[in-house]
Amino acid sequence: MKKKKHTYKLGDVLKIRFFDGSIHTGEVTKLGYMGEITHNINYDLPIFTVTSKNEKDNSRPYTNYTSITDDMVLEVNGIAKEPLYKKLLKKEKLVKSKKIKRLKKSKLDLAIDKQKNFLRGKV
Repeated sequence: MKKKKHTYKLGDVLKIRFFDGSIHTGEVTKLGYMGEITHNINYDLPIFTVTSKNEKDNSRPYTNYTSITDDMVLEVNGIAKEPLYKKLLKKEKLVKSKKIKRLKKSKLDLAIDKQKNFLRGKV
């Protein structure tokens, strides 16, 4: 099955009507296809995520509106000068690249691990 192309690209600024009827303006930050989460992908239905800034709420600077289809777009307001999706990708990479400190195991934990390995036949 051939993938249908997305109408909008990363960084496009859109005005959308969300499922609950509210209207939001934000930037396209992720492209995808319907059913990716359930591994039942329908390549005929392209979807995207629109991220908008929350100016009133300081505790949550951005809101993601997922599963947006072409039918939900009211108007296109151009392309973002400073694309938000690039900033979000950098933050994801920083979180993934941080090393997790490993705690040293006590003698008791080491002895328990040896017993478990013996019982599993890994000795």
